[in-house]
Amino acid sequence: MRLNLPTLLFAFSLFLSGCATTNRSGDSSDVASAEAEEENVDPVEATPEDLGDPTSSSARSVSEIQADRDATNSFPLVENEYVQQWITYFTEKARGRATFEKWLSRSRRYAPLILKTMREDGLPEDLIYLAMIESGFSPKATSWVGAAGVWQFMPYTGKNYGLKVDHWVDERRDIVLATHAAAAYLKELHQIFGSWYLAAASYNAGEGRTLRVVRESRTRNFWQLIREKGNFRAETRNYVPKMIAAALISKNPEKYGFTNIQYEEPLTWEKVSIPAGVDLRAVASVAKMDYEELKLLNPELRRAITPPSADSWNIRVPPNKKDILLANHAELKGRKHGHFITHKLRRGETLSHVSRKYGVDARTIMDLNQISNPRRLRQGQSLQIPVDYEEGKSRSKASKSTWKPQAVSSTTTNSDEAGVDLYEVRSGDNLSDIAKRFGTDIATLKKLNGMRGTRINAGQKLKVPSGSKSAQSGASIQIHRVKSGEHLTLLAQRHGTSVSELKRINGLKKGTIYVGQRLKVPAPSFKHYRVRRGDTLWNLSEKFNVPIDDLKQANDISRGRDLQAGDRIRIPSGT
Repeated sequence: MRLNLPTLLFAFSLFLSGCATTNRSGDSSDVASAEAEEENVDPVEATPEDLGDPTSSSARSVSEIQADRDATNSFPLVENEYVQQWITYFTEKARGRATFEKWLSRSRRYAPLILKTMREDGLPEDLIYLAMIESGFSPKATSWVGAAGVWQFMPYTGKNYGLKVDHWVDERRDIVLATHAAAAYLKELHQIFGSWYLAAASYNAGEGRTLRVVRESRTRNFWQLIREKGNFRAETRNYVPKMIAAALISKNPEKYGFTNIQYEEPLTWEKVSIPAGVDLRAVASVAKMDYEELKLLNPELRRAITPPSADSWNIRVPPNKKDILLANHAELKGRKHGHFITHKLRRGETLSHVSRKYGVDARTIMDLNQISNPRRLRQGQSLQIPVDYEEGKSRSKASKSTWKPQAVSSTTTNSDEAGVDLYEVRSGDNLSDIAKRFGTDIATLKKLNGMRGTRINAGQKLKVPSGSKSAQSGASIQIHRVKSGEHLTLLAQRHGTSVSELKRINGLKKGTIYVGQRLKVPAPSFKHYRVRRGDTLWNLSEKFNVPIDDLKQANDISRGRDLQAGDRIRIPSGT
């Protein structure tokens, strides 16, 4: 993503409602700041969002009409004036040509892995060029808002599609896992729109924006939509043409003058299970291989250390190093860092303070946390501290109390303490509302959680009395994310309840709600429908007047599961 006002506004909209309604930002600030401490990241090689309006007519060509029909089942590489201006940029403009040369040089290293994964997931192969224009096939690519990896997932979206993102591991940078996640996401978008062109555009703009454009324009023809001014931002309007231009050049680079590309060697590996908490430098030493090559094969390891909390870790090594590593495997047990705890910096604390507190050399802490300048440490930053195993066990209870943002669940979860459940604080919550929701008072909540004040944070886990009416009502309650244009009266009508009941179960004093807010709503009853040929989530949503998100939730199709003719699906009838 590029650094300008429209992009900044888009990034903020992602935080509220997500790219394609699946939030592509969420916890981006924490992860982005942590990524700044990593060595193994690169900025995205940016291309312009817009090259200006090409000379064109408002009429669609015969080839565009046919291509849009074919986009139901494939990603057609139609050539028109929109595509041609990007071909010109990549072949005749110095900056564009230099960027594309880098992309081509990486393509043979990563494309075979990506294509193999895409075939397994049943995705049109030419969608690989979405990854090319997003990241230039660089697993290290990181945007200024925190999107990372070949497919440029934001942290929350990555987690939502099964990718682990924490202090030690960022699976958005794992080529294979991230491609599976991108395939699920794109297939879900295709289910909604029935067009791979619109699926790709929605990957950039978000499904909410694309749905509004389709409904207002009363067409799903991509080329017609981008010819009408004001439908999409410049970046989205150019997204599919840029992909097609990248595909046409990549398939025949010599035709476009790319004749002396220094292609990188394809990646191949074998996996070996090694202990947790081992530095990749130790692995490289034991396997008698280059440390940088080992990092290249394992880009998901953010600290170049296997996660200490894991039982073991499958490390990728070159095929010719597997036997060497297995033969010297026992040496790694003596190279473990030991046990780790998390220390969150308080106001005024320095690296020297932390070093003295735990009796750990400051340089060790710096190396472990990839800190190049200790003066740039900030309040609230989390540091991993190596400690002796027994000491770590005694401290682990305290370290577990440090909360981390997680997806909001529809009910409370069990606590190890008798008579107590855990509740995850949502944005907008306060202790007074939570106390009312669980039939208790502020003093009880503060006592249960060892709190002096009343300040709480979104994502924080609070102990609440178990057996309350809110905790017991989970079976008939679901979570709804508020969308643009929705209000309490509309939601009450959809879910067969009253405004006062919605306010009660959500602890709302006023009737004001905001886009992206999570509300408890009564779970709907269902009627059944047999899917017909040509049905998409979008036209079923229109036909039954049911939000697409409700259809996806009711039928567990939020991970790209195909909607096939003959399927029997549930239609929420309480909406």
